[in-house]
Amino acid sequence: MALALCAAPVVGCDGDPEGTSIRIDLYGYEPQPGEAGEGSGLDGTGLADLLEVQIIDQADPRGEDPTLLNRSRVVDLDLASRSGSIGKLALGTTFRMHLRGFESADESFRPHMYGASVAFDVQSGDDFAVSIQVGPADCVTLNQSSRVTGQAGGTDDLAQARAGASVTVLADGRVAIIGGAQVNGQGQPATVLNSIEVYDPKSNQFFALAASLDVPRAWHTATLLNDGTVLVTGGLSAAGQTAPGAVIVDFSGIAGQVRPVATPWPPSEARAHHQAIKLGFDGSVLIAGGQNAAGEALATAWRFFPPAGVDPAQGQFVRQGDLNHPRAFHSLSPLARQLELATAAGGFDGSGVLSSIEIFTVRPDQGGCASNVERPSERIGCFIETPGVQLAEARWGHRAAQVEDGRVTVFVGGYGSPDRQQLPRNIERLDSSLQMRGGEGAGVGQMLYGRGEASVTALHDDSILVLGGRIGDGPVAVGTRLIPRYARNGADRVFDGYAVAELRANCDLSEPRFGHVAIQQPNHGVVLVLGGVLGQANNLAASRRAELYFPRVENVKDLYR
Repeated sequence: MALALCAAPVVGCDGDPEGTSIRIDLYGYEPQPGEAGEGSGLDGTGLADLLEVQIIDQADPRGEDPTLLNRSRVVDLDLASRSGSIGKLALGTTFRMHLRGFESADESFRPHMYGASVAFDVQSGDDFAVSIQVGPADCVTLNQSSRVTGQAGGTDDLAQARAGASVTVLADGRVAIIGGAQVNGQGQPATVLNSIEVYDPKSNQFFALAASLDVPRAWHTATLLNDGTVLVTGGLSAAGQTAPGAVIVDFSGIAGQVRPVATPWPPSEARAHHQAIKLGFDGSVLIAGGQNAAGEALATAWRFFPPAGVDPAQGQFVRQGDLNHPRAFHSLSPLARQLELATAAGGFDGSGVLSSIEIFTVRPDQGGCASNVERPSERIGCFIETPGVQLAEARWGHRAAQVEDGRVTVFVGGYGSPDRQQLPRNIERLDSSLQMRGGEGAGVGQMLYGRGEASVTALHDDSILVLGGRIGDGPVAVGTRLIPRYARNGADRVFDGYAVAELRANCDLSEPRFGHVAIQQPNHGVVLVLGGVLGQANNLAASRRAELYFPRVENVKDLYR
């Protein structure tokens, strides 16, 4: 479905020589006869009969600058006639389009369809196309590339099947998929990859880069640095070895470029199944825990300090205070609490499953650090344990999502035993005041059934999307949304637990998978689901399929919080 619309600086597109013609390509996945899944609704199947496009000025997306209020606008489109008019748009301005579909007979007037464009610039005299992939709200469908903005060499799915790949949203909105592995029937790595792909949301296509990693890596970490490059650390490599050192991947050129970090950590510190996050405190990267080549859990932690204004490959790794407990398959999350910067939760220590939570701090007067650091400093932090801050259910292979503008970390899923047979169902929350909720007597909600290695994604409205995962020896396809409930305490609105809602029929993943990644594209809303392990017990394989979850966006401004 294509709509020919236009924009101009003064009088629209009625012959003005400076008129700018914009073609909007609306399209979505439409299952063929016999195929599972729900279609986009653009074919008139009844999801919506009213289409609304909100055109949002990216300089003032929430409409808070009174000097820019006339730039954003709302346009109604006629689905039956496939027509509409944008009117005048300010030239030299960056916009993004958000499409929502409504059913006129639905008195709740909730959106039943959603899609969004990438950000685009309006320039005088330009004729260009904007693609919007549309899908049913609160539903997963297959990714499809645009017929209008698509490019030769691009694919709808990953070029290579990948489990254990890293997925990183770049500063320009593209998504980098680095490394990973193909697996055998038992889900163990068979071939580890050194290749890199990029997903371009402009055309919804994947492109293989010419650049490749220094060595194959899977179950590594990849962290976006402040200069737009990506730091890749550790991982499993060929023949079951751990990958040495770290590299910087630069995506600014067409081919990409990979450079080794000049001063990596010692070879004895090589690891996989570790965690890494960028600290907003100073832009350094905290790396903690993991396993060595012998499968032993590690307690050591490092920070990578990128140099200011020069090649980040010249940055330094600095040893930090150890974790109090060796751990792998844990979570590591930012903490919005002054000089307490992160939390490491749960995991597997090699013999048992952990319930402890450790707090990474750079507070100079803090005691209680592990023995290798007496007192932390701004450059060398340490991990401490705080009474009462602990998971009610020990878990590994779980996921942690941040909601309420990063003030709350939510722990979901995982395994409660080394053999993966115990599956914690309780949802647990830690807020920035270090108050824990979850478990018996302080419950905030339970999954209908537990699962490990699911994807857990915080959405724009503070609900949490849980997709797929592993139960016992096999993957599942089911999708769940955790919807926050609130109660009134005087004039205040307070959190009152989660309502747990399964996605409706035909809206789950198209294939059962675990160990995949699902990321919400910033200011866009749509969730991209990639890779992982699919199949059945003893007949597992890595996945190359890409799917999209389309949220139910009640208020577009929530996407710009």
